[in-house]
Amino acid sequence: MSTLAVMVGGCGNYLGSELFSAIYAELLRAKSVGDSSTADSLSRQFFTGDSAAAHGNFLKARSLLIDMEAKTVQNCLLHQPLPKITEVRGGCYMGRAIPKSRTRQTETGWFWDPKFAYWQQGGCGNNWALGHEIQGPANRDNMERLLFDLAEEADSVSSVMVLHSLAGGTGSGVGSYLTELCADLLPGTCIASCCVWPFDAEVSTQAFNTVLSLASLQTNSDGIFIFENGRYAKILQRHASSSTTPTAAGLSEINRCIARDLVGCCLLPSSSAAPQTKSPSPGSSGCYHERKREHHAPWPTTVRGLLDRDATVALRCPLRDVLTEAAPHPAFKLLTCRYLPQTFLAERNTSRFTSYTFASLLHRLERMFARADTLDLLAPPSLSTPSNYRQTNYAVTQQKNRDNSRHANAKDDIHPNAAVGAQLCLRGPAARSLEGDPTAACEIALWPYALSPVQISAHPFAAHGEPCSMGLTTSCRTPLPALQSTLQLGIEMLHAGAFVHHYEEFGVGFEELQAAVEQLQEIAYAYSALGPG
Repeated sequence: MSTLAVMVGGCGNYLGSELFSAIYAELLRAKSVGDSSTADSLSRQFFTGDSAAAHGNFLKARSLLIDMEAKTVQNCLLHQPLPKITEVRGGCYMGRAIPKSRTRQTETGWFWDPKFAYWQQGGCGNNWALGHEIQGPANRDNMERLLFDLAEEADSVSSVMVLHSLAGGTGSGVGSYLTELCADLLPGTCIASCCVWPFDAEVSTQAFNTVLSLASLQTNSDGIFIFENGRYAKILQRHASSSTTPTAAGLSEINRCIARDLVGCCLLPSSSAAPQTKSPSPGSSGCYHERKREHHAPWPTTVRGLLDRDATVALRCPLRDVLTEAAPHPAFKLLTCRYLPQTFLAERNTSRFTSYTFASLLHRLERMFARADTLDLLAPPSLSTPSNYRQTNYAVTQQKNRDNSRHANAKDDIHPNAAVGAQLCLRGPAARSLEGDPTAACEIALWPYALSPVQISAHPFAAHGEPCSMGLTTSCRTPLPALQSTLQLGIEMLHAGAFVHHYEEFGVGFEELQAAVEQLQEIAYAYSALGPG
């Protein structure tokens, strides 16, 4: 089962570079510990198995690089190492100059195939209408041919990841158009939109671009992963290795953290460890957790037994499994990834001294989920930050945790978080020794009409070099504040007529903007009404 990565716009291409670097790092780690199953699964899913005579020990990323400007795609081609035995010169593909590589050649690695890189020169002017209504249709034939060629190189395409921003014209407009194109041309595949939510006031037209893009994706995607720049900046500020100021969170660091979460939660192979349940009917009465216990099938004595008998794990598509379990309802497609431990920078070389357990990580995930947040407040600050700052910041954080009832008991919150679907993944050698039901004491609240309990998967591979790690993917209320603030800004701009003429110029009028706003209002209302059973 293969996954195609379609990277659109400047943000999408830079994020894709970090994502494939993270995937390849896990592939090398699996090889180094003799885990051939994980290495083969990652290689087969994300890289093209060209002949060794053509590329030596290099792997070719199964991806499209698309932008309506040349700079970003050319930078990706320049900075990614190319096969040493392949002569790289300035040339052209489809009438476009391919820059000569200045990257130091290595013996092994991965690379972009220049024939799957496509760019134009005009850009989209931070305008969704220009990207979706003009640039997309004008370049449809070329992008369609590239998509078919990329799919033909795979034995079987199971899923498509479209990586893009919601702020700019290319990311939002062309990204939405390409998602529609993938849905039309590859109807049997599972489509995941990986969307980067912009900082506040990043682009003057970002409210309209975000609303129009999400309205389109809601129809054409199976799941919409939301990665908010603001949330990741806070995470990096807390865990930065050299600074405690907001400047420590650069865009490349944010992309690296997003890639880490996406790989850990959704892209590494895993074995489904969820008990088979009978779906409760929406009209049934009683607490959901009572219905869950009633319909549970017997849990295996150990997760190890389930892992040993699942011989097809390397052939499955983990991304498809996550979307199936975390986004089971067509009205709730906005997904949030949480991955622990959050050792992005400082603890990279000290993970062997940590004492994480699945129980402690689950407790911290539950607190993050209850707060509808992605920042792990229960984790100590980085060891490399100044000691006086660590002591002060940690003491303040712990006091907030004790004082705030939302952290102590989610049931006391006026609007407690709840999930329509949840996928919990346990990774690390300790997964083989787990006894009983890992979710027996799980406090992740679910929607009363959820189709199934929290779904569990596990794998003994030490993801990111961590002996014990845990990822949670949910469709919950976490993106709601950003969605509501963007909607409010979009409504105010629409009523004031701000920038509307820029969209009307390219075929998107007031009525289309109003319809998109109303569609997003329905989505926001649905998430605001979520509550645990």
